[in-house]
Amino acid sequence: MRPSKILLADDDPGYADAMERALRGAGYQVQRAADGVEVLESLRKEVPDVLVLDLVLPRLGGDAIFSMIRQDPSLRHLPVVILSGVLAERDSSGPLA
Repeated sequence: MRPSKILLADDDPGYADAMERALRGAGYQVQRAADGVEVLESLRKEVPDVLVLDLVLPRLGGDAIFSMIRQDPSLRHLPVVILSGVLAERDSSGPLA
């Protein structure tokens, strides 16, 4: 059985490097995208087994990408793991408004 292919979409190089090392160490094939447009371009070329998606991406946000994926019949069933530090950053500065 071939290793699962993961598309890792995150614009934080340090976080993406660490995630990629961990995923490759677990035997996964990893492709990276640093912004929302790159995510869509990658999905057009090859659909991964899983998309790990940051919500805050340059050029096109993760929420818009997720919406597009769920509306596209060829991508609708793609598993998407959503990760974001947005809430953690807000929590450290006090309650949400």
